[in-house]
Amino acid sequence: MTSYYTVEPCASSKAFEIVFKNKRINIEKIGGSKIGEIIAKTPVILVLNVNGKSVSIYASGRIMLKNLTKPESEELAKKLVKDLEESDAID
Repeated sequence: MTSYYTVEPCASSKAFEIVFKNKRINIEKIGGSKIGEIIAKTPVILVLNVNGKSVSIYASGRIMLKNLTKPESEELAKKLVKDLEESDAID
């Protein structure tokens, strides 16, 4: 499994950030995502709705999870990393 760590960038925003260690994310390989509903997609960011939660995936190798508790973000992080690995989207 790919190494990553989860940090809380701002207590008031209810957002958690997943940062990959020395990895980038190939947005194009995510394509018609099984991860969630695609809201917006550019070469540098993919915005998804995952079970009513906002997820922003950045090509730079970070993922922002909004409006989740820490346990929810950790659970979703595991699922996202697995799905990204299966899509071969982590470079």
